[in-house]
Amino acid sequence: MGMMKPSKKAAAMQQWQADQQAAEIKQAEAARQENIVSGRANVDRVFNDKFSDQYYKDYGDAYTGYYNPQLDDKFKQTKQDLIYGLARQGILNSQAGVDKLSQADQELAQKKIQVASEATDATNNLRSNVEKQRSALYSLNESAADPSAVTNRATGEATALAAPVSFSPLGDVFSSLLNGLSSFTSGMASNVNSPLYSGNWSIGSIGKPSQTVRK
Repeated sequence: MGMMKPSKKAAAMQQWQADQQAAEIKQAEAARQENIVSGRANVDRVFNDKFSDQYYKDYGDAYTGYYNPQLDDKFKQTKQDLIYGLARQGILNSQAGVDKLSQADQELAQKKIQVASEATDATNNLRSNVEKQRSALYSLNESAADPSAVTNRATGEATALAAPVSFSPLGDVFSSLLNGLSSFTSGMASNVNSPLYSGNWSIGSIGKPSQTVRK
């Protein structure tokens, strides 16, 4: 009477096996989730160590540090050529000459603003690429649940993203300052000996005498 019938014994065994299997699945999932958490933390550690706020600041500084000295050098030569060109025509100290040199200085200032803006864009683009790669590694980590593998992958990706950048040298960015200088100065020079020429020319009134009339 105390003995379990065979059918009940088999059912109990099946239930035990099912419970064991469910426990193993639960345990495996818990371990998988633990690996995912660990892998994600490793990805963040690798990327945060490599791409700190200081890294991005240094990247932007490297951009401006590469281009601004080139701007200064090219501008120095271009302005010298501009001064020589104006002086050869005898209008260096005229209002037109002063305006032309002022225009050149403004061009340099605008180019430096442009470089600063491009440095910001380049830094933001790098930051965006870094975060995209971080997200891709998160997805890989979710599917693989292998902290060691994802850490190695993160290290490789971060190293590639942080590789030294090769900036392209500047071209002749101030050439427009000299464009038309010959015709500009020729037109001015043709009026230098005119009794109407007062030396007060402006870029907007080339070919026209100033309001001051020499008597």
